[in-house]
Amino acid sequence: MIVERLPEDPAALRAALYAGTVFLAPPTAASLRAAAAARARLADVLGDPDVRAAPARLPGGELFRRIGVLRRELYLDPVWHAAVRDVVAAGGTRRA
Repeated sequence: MIVERLPEDPAALRAALYAGTVFLAPPTAASLRAAAAARARLADVLGDPDVRAAPARLPGGELFRRIGVLRRELYLDPVWHAAVRDVVAAGGTRRA
């Protein structure tokens, strides 16, 4: 289910998220920061500020190697973990 309004109650929001509900929420300062940082890092990894052009410019194996570098970084780096926590908190959920 896709819903446009977030529940006011954080517990209800968490329950809905765990049930698979997708919310179309407006961006927050935290989500905009995280998206801008991820896009900038993607441009660095791909060697091109026009990240959409990279698939046409790079051979498949090289593209996947570079994307793999970024995937590992996003998965392992505490800076990105903090950014995700900030986005989640800004969306109205807090750790119970």
